[in-house]
Amino acid sequence: MPSIKVPGTVLVTGASGFIAVWVCKALLDAGYTVRGTVRSKPKGEYLDGAFDEAVKGIDGIAHTASPFHLQADDPQDLIGPAVKGTVGILESVDKYAPSVQRVVITSSAAAIVDATKPVGTHYTEENWNEYSPKQVQEKGKDAAPLDKYRASKTLAEKAAWAYVEGNKPKWDIATINPPMVCVSL
Repeated sequence: MPSIKVPGTVLVTGASGFIAVWVCKALLDAGYTVRGTVRSKPKGEYLDGAFDEAVKGIDGIAHTASPFHLQADDPQDLIGPAVKGTVGILESVDKYAPSVQRVVITSSAAAIVDATKPVGTHYTEENWNEYSPKQVQEKGKDAAPLDKYRASKTLAEKAAWAYVEGNKPKWDIATINPPMVCVSL
């Protein structure tokens, strides 16, 4: 799939988040038009079709929206919005955005790396973090906070690839899996 040409319009989900702010800046600096989405937790977390209007007239999407915090008691507080938001944006693109060429999903190395494997393990696009989702399934609310987060990233990215496999959209997806995000204090 060809890259999106300037001055194309790119939708950035979760535009007020740390990564998304920098994505927006880079896109604007490159000459793209940017449309951003933000949500209020009580109003948008579980809404079907939450992205339907936002995707109209868009050429590409940078999906960065996903909950990140380590205070979730119930793992579904992270997993539900991560998976539903990821699948939701893809469904909205299929229904309402015929001009979209590419969706880039910000995932995480947490979706790939298995913390039980030794340091130096070589990972490829074929690898998944199977450990964290299993821990969440077995331990529920008692799973480690990082496993809850890692499971959310793993399950959301798997859901994205399953959506593409099952629906064969005319647009493509790419995922980026940063190992860590550092902020200045």
